[in-house]
Amino acid sequence: MIPKTREDLEKIIADFNQFTELISKFKEIVDSGKLAEFYCSRLFDLKLVRPRNSNIDAIGPKGERIEIKHRFYSGKIPPGMKINLHNIDYVFYVELDDNLLPNRIFKIKSNDIDYTTGKRVSFKRAFNENKVELVFQS
Repeated sequence: MIPKTREDLEKIIADFNQFTELISKFKEIVDSGKLAEFYCSRLFDLKLVRPRNSNIDAIGPKGERIEIKHRFYSGKIPPGMKINLHNIDYVFYVELDDNLLPNRIFKIKSNDIDYTTGKRVSFKRAFNENKVELVFQS
C-alpha cells in the first residue's frame, strides 16, 4: 500500500485550513486521542465504535478490530503503552506533530506486538522485523 499523505488529509477534511487554525488555537483543550481516531477514521474508512473504552476504537472495512493509539513522538521505535492485544487485530499508531496534525501513522498487526510487563506492550520486534506498515506520512 502506498502511504497516504497530507494532501489526502486535506481532501477529506472540509475547510482544512480553518480546521488546522482551530485545532492550533485550541490545542490545550483538544482531546488528542479523539483527534487521532478522527484522522484514522477519515483516512482509512474506519467506523468508530461507541463506547470507545471497550479496548476497540474502530472497525475496519473488512471487520478488523482496531485500537488507535497516539503520541507526540517521532523517533525510530515508539515507546510502549498499555493495550489489550487479545481483543484487537491491529493497532493504528499515530504520531502527532506540535500542531496536532498526523506526522506518521503506522498499522501494526496485534500478533506482531509483544507484552512487556502488565498490559504494557513493546513495538520493538514489529519495527525491527519490518512488520510495521507505514500508512500515512506527511
